[in-house]
Amino acid sequence: MAAGQIAFEAGRYAKAERLLKIALARAERFGPRDLRLPSTLNRLAQVYHEQGQYTKAEPLYKRSLALMEKSLGPAHPDVAANLNNLATLYRDEGKFEQAEVLYRKSLGIVRKAQGAESQDVAISLNNLAELYADEGKYDAAEPLYLESLKICQKTQGPNDMSVAISLNNLGALYDNESKYDQAVESYQRALAIKELNLGPSDPSIALTLSNLGRVYVEPRLFDQAQPVLYRALTILHWPLDTPTNPVAGRALNHLATYYRDTANTTLADYYYKKAMEVTRKTQGSRSLNLAKTMRDYAVMLRQANRPTEAAKLEASAQAIEAHSQGAPPASSARRARAKRAPAKKKRPARHKVRR
Repeated sequence: MAAGQIAFEAGRYAKAERLLKIALARAERFGPRDLRLPSTLNRLAQVYHEQGQYTKAEPLYKRSLALMEKSLGPAHPDVAANLNNLATLYRDEGKFEQAEVLYRKSLGIVRKAQGAESQDVAISLNNLAELYADEGKYDAAEPLYLESLKICQKTQGPNDMSVAISLNNLGALYDNESKYDQAVESYQRALAIKELNLGPSDPSIALTLSNLGRVYVEPRLFDQAQPVLYRALTILHWPLDTPTNPVAGRALNHLATYYRDTANTTLADYYYKKAMEVTRKTQGSRSLNLAKTMRDYAVMLRQANRPTEAAKLEASAQAIEAHSQGAPPASSARRARAKRAPAKKKRPARHKVRR
């Protein structure tokens, strides 16, 4: 299973799936009480989850959780970890009520088992904050992010990677609230810690650089945005290789928006198409990030007096969003009559924190 996990963490999802399926077949022979079975199920579920293959991930998460509860009891921290992962799946599917129930249950387990300031508590607080941020409940999310950050700084030290992750996610919250100065400060602190721990070229650094570049684009600080976004893409080996990291799709989208807002329609058109191509490859055709890129691209197309192309993208984005929320997509006739939705703000990339 270790080889499959390494491939997963490197973004090589096809290889991770193949190796974890082999590991799962072996683990099945150990019997339901052997913890290698639920652990492998959980890892394979994460591979599908990360690619947006939610219908494949959910039964694996649920089976893993049931086996963990049977072997370890319902109040074990490892059960809390499985609850956390299933909750994150529900959050990504837009099933916010179900996600909140599981996140709170997970948080209660680890607080009781480990105390109020353990690293697992910090993770649970972060993930509950992410849920509230996704729902637009920013006032509820901020204190949870800050509490998680405080725990990480106290228990792990000010330069630990957990602190960098908390700062990145807090920066994403401030970005969504258009508090750009606070977002830049959080991202820059996260970036400094990551570079200290990982060096200048780790893919994790590209995520924070992509977010920082996006923040610079929003208030039209274009001179600062472009080099940051190009650095993120260089780390991910663009354009020499086809990226396997989902962050590349986001960075390409932000770069396209930079060119759109600087009235360079030719380059904006090119980078939006590349962003969609990479996002489809790394996250699948039903990814919400793909829908958001489509909507950003549609804004440019309307500005360029290409309404037919824009309408097609908006309809595709609407279908993806409806599928994510569990609603059937609108019929083609209904889409043609529907009032155009405003472009949705592209959520900055947050670190998904699993245990």
